[in-house]
Amino acid sequence: MPAKEKKAPGKINLKGEKIKAVLLGIGCSFFVLILTFAMAWNWGAGSPFSQLDNLVYNYFYQSRFKFVQKDAAGEQYARISVINIDEKTLADPKVGKWPFPRERHAELIKKLDKAGAKTITIDILFQEASDPNDDKALADALNSSNNVILTCSFYKEGGELRLREPYPMLVSQWSDEKKLTHIGYTFELADQDGIVRRIPLMASLNDKLLYSLDLLAYSHLLNLPLENIQNHPEKGFLKIGDLKVPTYRNEMRISYLVSDEDVKKDEIGFTAGGMTNFYSFSDVLSMSDEDVKYYFKDKLVLIGVTAAAGEDIKNTPLGRMPGSIIHLNILLSMLEGNFTKMAGMEWNLLFILFMGFLPAFILPFIPPRIGLGVTIIFVIGAGVFALLNFLSSGSMLFITAPEVSLLLTAGVVTMYRIHVEEKAKQRFREIVEEFAPLPIPFIEEYAKGKSEDDLRKKVNLSVLFSDIRGYTTLSESMDPMEIAEMLHEYHGVMGHVFERNGGVVFTYIGDAQMVVFGLPGVKGWEPNHALAACRAGMEMQDDLAELNKKWEDAGRKTFAIGVGIASGEVSLGVVGGAQRKQYTVLGDTVNMAARLEGMSKTFGNPVNVNVNTYNACAEHLDAIAAEPIKIKGKTELQQIYRIMGVKEGAGESDKQEKKNP
Repeated sequence: MPAKEKKAPGKINLKGEKIKAVLLGIGCSFFVLILTFAMAWNWGAGSPFSQLDNLVYNYFYQSRFKFVQKDAAGEQYARISVINIDEKTLADPKVGKWPFPRERHAELIKKLDKAGAKTITIDILFQEASDPNDDKALADALNSSNNVILTCSFYKEGGELRLREPYPMLVSQWSDEKKLTHIGYTFELADQDGIVRRIPLMASLNDKLLYSLDLLAYSHLLNLPLENIQNHPEKGFLKIGDLKVPTYRNEMRISYLVSDEDVKKDEIGFTAGGMTNFYSFSDVLSMSDEDVKYYFKDKLVLIGVTAAAGEDIKNTPLGRMPGSIIHLNILLSMLEGNFTKMAGMEWNLLFILFMGFLPAFILPFIPPRIGLGVTIIFVIGAGVFALLNFLSSGSMLFITAPEVSLLLTAGVVTMYRIHVEEKAKQRFREIVEEFAPLPIPFIEEYAKGKSEDDLRKKVNLSVLFSDIRGYTTLSESMDPMEIAEMLHEYHGVMGHVFERNGGVVFTYIGDAQMVVFGLPGVKGWEPNHALAACRAGMEMQDDLAELNKKWEDAGRKTFAIGVGIASGEVSLGVVGGAQRKQYTVLGDTVNMAARLEGMSKTFGNPVNVNVNTYNACAEHLDAIAAEPIKIKGKTELQQIYRIMGVKEGAGESDKQEKKNP
């Protein structure tokens, strides 16, 4: 029975596929957005994206530090003076071994107080008892001054946060109000990578409001009452007088304007007059009262340990740094108004979506190779944008989430494009099989952009020509539409015959067909292409007989066909001009097949082959040798064979050998 016709290949709506790619990209952007907020909700500052951002911002901090304007001192007014307990101090026998007697601290406080220092901030913990005489000396110095701000610290006990205040004897005469305004905590917060980037300026413990050492020092220096401090964590800032300090989750991001290397200089200056001088503790003790007054009058004096023996060294984006220099950075940031802050959540949201939307709206419309380059540019551009934003304003945008949004969107869109292209290639193959069946190896070579000359070659094939006998007379007696319908059905049935035997229809000329056997990569490929062509010629007769019976039962006309087959060397490739090109075979073998088909009526046999075809598969054929005849275009007589049948199972052993060599 005639085989069922193939379903025509479906169309690919390229515009629709591009829109789908855009929508997929948009979906990826929103997925990353939701993922970012889910991470922030569950892990907070310890989320994977935040940790990766911290690694990137380490380098951004270092870049920003290089761009901070630090000038020579000139005639600027120094607002902060730092007194370092450095290696020089520890080596001075007059001061004593560390921790040296508290009498030395008392002596320094008295000197500075007498000289008119505005605020004396001591970043040293006096939490344990020492020599009673030294403790008394320090207590007396503290009681006689109203400008000293001491340090307390937090610690954990039983999982609860507790406050360790200075040794009670030192501040026993202080009122509760003075303790509140002159004892500030140090609580620098390290992220999961161990680097200090944040500090809470205010904290609450057991319903008691506490202030950081830096906030108390700044307020005391500028005579700002603490009760006027307004904290707006929901709005993201803390207001001290006219100064708005940006906060995130009630924490201030530390702007690192000074590094540990700057401590080795005598002085550094900033644009707002926030100059800083650095002195050694032992040098100040040796100064005259006049010199102390000259250097420290009306200043905020920050006293801290910079020597390694002080064990107050912390990791920062600018490297290891003493705690006192971290406090200096915080104070300078507040005096300069130069803050590091988290960008608003709405800006981060837009940044994530924008970086996802870019590839979503661009990549579907450009070639993949160009898309790869564009994606790389976008990745670099996002990082550069975040860096420039940080350098100019100190604002910290999310980096990892936008980059993930970009890369995920680009990846998904690209994979979808590859999928669509594969569908398009498959559809191309289907169209080729449907309208101009070509071997897959040729299609793949052609797709590589090879020239037509490279694709043209000599090969050994078998060519089959078939034609309807009396077609002209038949067409004169029938309606053209009826003839077209019959030919369509006839070619469909014959097409399945060719497909079963590895034949490829190269040309339809009305009722005539030119079919090639032996092309590699073709479905049903037969190693003995001469035998395959002969088998197809005989099956054509059998299937036409069934088709004629069907037409006869329907009251329609029937017809017979002639088949000519020739095997030999042909030229295979693309021929034609600019107007039309065609993949075809040329050569004497093709001409011979056409001549044999034309003489089938003369031979009185529907299937006739040349001597090459016969010799290639003689043992599988029932054939009769015709008398040698003269064929047009040939000078010598040609031996022709009339095929009566193909033996059952012919060629199966050859196929099996090819599969299992």
